[in-house]
Amino acid sequence: MFSAEDDEHGKPHPGAYLRAAAALGASPDECIVIEDSLNGVLAGVSAQMTVVAVPETADRCDPHFAIASQVLESLKDLDTSVLGAYVSRGSQDATWASRTTLTGTARTGSQK
Repeated sequence: MFSAEDDEHGKPHPGAYLRAAAALGASPDECIVIEDSLNGVLAGVSAQMTVVAVPETADRCDPHFAIASQVLESLKDLDTSVLGAYVSRGSQDATWASRTTLTGTARTGSQK
């Protein structure tokens, strides 16, 4: 797992996402970022990755989240049909690797 807390610059610097992609042996365009914070969305976009934003309820109206590829109201809305639309490799392994590795940089403790 990679965390921006371990990075010299932190978010919105894309370093944590780029390190995760390199560890997977994937290019940024093969990765999906799942984020709940605007700084995390900015980091994912800066890393040139597909970004799915799941903002906190109070932040959902913030127009800045529009830079994400998709904005969801809840993690419950995140399923293989959402992920599958963005996975360029097209395999279940790519979907699983992108989802489990890169989600680690977002706050996954809350199941909105």
